[in-house]
Amino acid sequence: MLAGLNIVQTEDLGEGNIKTTILNHEQLTGFVDWYNKWLFGKDEDKITIEEHEMAAVRALLFYGRPLREKNDAGDPEKDKWVTVDLTDMQNNSMRDLNVQFNVNDCDGLAEKGFTEEKVSGANQNLTMKFDYDELAKVYPYWQIIYALKRVS
Repeated sequence: MLAGLNIVQTEDLGEGNIKTTILNHEQLTGFVDWYNKWLFGKDEDKITIEEHEMAAVRALLFYGRPLREKNDAGDPEKDKWVTVDLTDMQNNSMRDLNVQFNVNDCDGLAEKGFTEEKVSGANQNLTMKFDYDELAKVYPYWQIIYALKRVS
């Protein structure tokens, strides 16, 4: 499960021995710190990305990455909020991500506060604004949670 996320690598040494190597120590320790805070935090502060929302988050991050890098080009403290075009995402997601994205797939994320509500942008396309850095931080942690749930 964690091997599939490129966090650990397992190697069968034979005779029932298995070697496990941590490939991404920073992500694993970051997850443990974040999960402890999330798990033992106040219930009203807990915001969950549901498993069915993970594809939408992946799409937001994919299409938001170039915008965030553009924001970051001149000033590292530049605005971490990006505005993605949901209509373009819907039109291009099958080609780019091999997943069908719908402009309504992010509605639950907006209700929880991960993103702002969608608005009508240029050419009547729907757009959505979100904190790229925050979503990019928690997305891999939710991947780990759902990978661990599949095991148990």
